[in-house]
Amino acid sequence: DAAPSCINAEVFDLQDLRPSPERSSIDAGRSRIIQEAMAELPIEQRRAIELTYFTGLSHSEIAAETGLPIGTVKTRIRLGMIRLRELLGPYAEGL
Repeated sequence: DAAPSCINAEVFDLQDLRPSPERSSIDAGRSRIIQEAMAELPIEQRRAIELTYFTGLSHSEIAAETGLPIGTVKTRIRLGMIRLRELLGPYAEGL
């Protein structure tokens, strides 16, 4: 059997899903700003936020892993997030 002589051109009209150089630069800048703000937090707050937002652990999982009371975990996350809002406030529109 012979292949069809007419190939649908739409099949080959693929979009490039990679971020543009401009988007990559913006994302790198955002990441740097967030990392700098995270570095300003006390280590206990930073660690609790990292475990929650970057590793996806729940508050109870963090409490079990660290041996801390769940209330302490929640307080550290809350205080850290309040401080991050303060630190990142000037960049809010760009983030």
